[in-house]
Amino acid sequence: EELYKNTSQTLIALGKPIPADNIQTIDRYEKEKKEIKEGAEKKEKSSEVHLHMHVVFSRAVTIFQVAVALSAVAILTRKKLIWYLSLALAGAGILFFVLGFMVV
Repeated sequence: EELYKNTSQTLIALGKPIPADNIQTIDRYEKEKKEIKEGAEKKEKSSEVHLHMHVVFSRAVTIFQVAVALSAVAILTRKKLIWYLSLALAGAGILFFVLGFMVV
């Protein structure tokens, strides 16, 4: 596109006529550039949504991992309080998992 614009400017400066195919090519490039930009903006929005979903799901996975680790500690120490805490964390992990699907 820039090459055609520069060629057209040079021809104008030299007082020569601009070929019709140059003008058509510039117009086509402008149209294509607009279409590409619109497509890129749509994909950018989709990417932002997917990133947000990823963050929520990664929180759920992290909380599940902590819950599993606390369950193991509870089994080894035979402490019910730690086991209840691991169940609460598992519930929080489930909550984040469900919230991950609700992100829009």
